[in-house]
Amino acid sequence: MDIWPIVGDPIPKGYDGFLIFFDEFNSASRAVQAASYKIILDRYVGPHALHKNTVIICAGNRMEDNAIVNRISTAMQSRLAHFELKVDHVPWLVWAGENKIDYRIMSYITEIPDSLYNFDPDHNDKTFAAPRTWHFLSKLIQNIKTDLFNKLPLLSSVIGETMAREFAAYTAVYTNLPKIEDIKAVPLQTMVPTDPGMLHALIHLIAANMTVATVPQLMKYIERLPIEFITLTLQNSIRRNKALVKEDAIKKWVDVHSPELF
Repeated sequence: MDIWPIVGDPIPKGYDGFLIFFDEFNSASRAVQAASYKIILDRYVGPHALHKNTVIICAGNRMEDNAIVNRISTAMQSRLAHFELKVDHVPWLVWAGENKIDYRIMSYITEIPDSLYNFDPDHNDKTFAAPRTWHFLSKLIQNIKTDLFNKLPLLSSVIGETMAREFAAYTAVYTNLPKIEDIKAVPLQTMVPTDPGMLHALIHLIAANMTVATVPQLMKYIERLPIEFITLTLQNSIRRNKALVKEDAIKKWVDVHSPELF
């Protein structure tokens, strides 16, 4: 009984109550679903009432997703509020920056947002692109800096062949970008691209390499970019490393340009 929040249990400091999460709820058989009625509908575990500050959430796939799903009984349907979640690339990119997702993936999703999630329940490929599979791919390619076309079987195994080819073709742009070593060594002399697509790729490359130690040199180069790309570069860099917000070179730039930004 220690895992259940029941009447009389103290609420942990810093919280407002408790959450019970039934994941893959509609994958359970009708019998198992029925066994959960006492908890979900009556809010009792055995003879013990759940704490009044307890929220219960159930999650599962849709019937049309061709996943393992059993229809929820009408008794349960009418006692739940039903919400359908959709994928949104904007908050995902914020999360991706905070969790150090590979910069090439972040650049690709920024440029082609629909590629974040291309699920078709009737697809014939072995897998598909989704937030989960992009995360998986990021782990696989983080130490691969060469031409990703040489790794198509690996990419295809995670996000499907069509998406793998499109992503590999997109990352070829990185071969034409300035080298990060050159940017750090001679920031005022290294070439700055003018093509918007290359600039988007560049800001993610810089953000992935921005550290407390490299801030002074990289800021000299970043300040040569159009102001909207400077802002995006700093946003992505700070999401990856919160400590950067305290760096003098970044603080100075924000102080000088804040009237243009706000």
